[in-house]
Amino acid sequence: MTAPLRRLGFALLLLASIGAAGCDLCWPRGGSLGRCVADDDDTGDDDDTGDDDDTGDDDDSGGDDDDTTGGDDDDSTGDEPPCTEGELIIGPTFSYDPGNGNTIVGTYDLICIHPATFRMGFENDDPGHDEGEEAHDVTLTRAYAIGVWEVPQSLFLEVTGENNSDCGDEEGCTDLSPVNRVSWTESLEFANELSTNEGLTPVYWETGGIWMQDLDADGYRLPTEAEWEYAARGGEDWEYSGSDEVDDVAWCDSFSDNYPKPVGLKDGNGYGLHDMSGNINEWVWDGYEDYDLSPQTDPTGPVDAFFKVRRGGTFDYQCELTRVRNRSWDTGSRMYNQGLRLARTMWVPREPQD
Repeated sequence: MTAPLRRLGFALLLLASIGAAGCDLCWPRGGSLGRCVADDDDTGDDDDTGDDDDTGDDDDSGGDDDDTTGGDDDDSTGDEPPCTEGELIIGPTFSYDPGNGNTIVGTYDLICIHPATFRMGFENDDPGHDEGEEAHDVTLTRAYAIGVWEVPQSLFLEVTGENNSDCGDEEGCTDLSPVNRVSWTESLEFANELSTNEGLTPVYWETGGIWMQDLDADGYRLPTEAEWEYAARGGEDWEYSGSDEVDDVAWCDSFSDNYPKPVGLKDGNGYGLHDMSGNINEWVWDGYEDYDLSPQTDPTGPVDAFFKVRRGGTFDYQCELTRVRNRSWDTGSRMYNQGLRLARTMWVPREPQD
């Protein structure tokens, strides 16, 4: 059952006061994208994939069909992406308590983004730009899907059995708070484990102490830095992800009470993506280095870089550091203000024939 949650606009405090919430109250906010799964007479799944028969599975792949990049389908490298720009992609189910002692089953949904060329980084006349962050042309050749929300603690716990998050305020910590204190490597491992659980092809592997990725695989992964920035812009030209007014879209600095908030409470951007400015730093795949200012195609950064890139800024940063073009980086270690957002490759352009 789909819940049109933009009409609700409820914070979790209100949800907690409602009592036995039904499926109409399955996400704190999220435009028309918040979803939950109602119990049915066959326990909510079918006999081939472990999820409902209207969520896009077929009977021969255990998790893919002809509208995704499922590894056994023949359209993931076809002439056109199998999803339209901005289309909702139903993600994995997970259980959570919205704050009232009741368990709800929701889905971690994603939005389809088509290939594009854009100007990544700051223009030189932007007072916020730093050396190494200058604007340059970037082409993304794959269609990909990116999470509507940062990964909540309940999904991470359900997949890994662990949750080391620090909310900073026990009263403000909920199942829908973004998972944090997750290292870059742990983010890759989580994505691989979720991919395996969903019958998808894992993206990452380690060789000689270096993590590698296959961007053509259909499993869950971190977005690349370029994918993240393009999605954060939402097809618009705002300073922050979805607005020039930071308080509309971002938990940061004086707006945050100094702890991360449950995902999805602020307005989304043009794609319906939430919290891409503020709330929690989000790991991306790329190792950190200054931008190469020549035109780039599907850049991914150095695989052996000591520092890994984070995007979006966080609840305890100055608000200007949550702009969509702003970069930060860290060693890849666990930190109280670092989490992640998932992505998936949905379509790979067909190789030209000789």
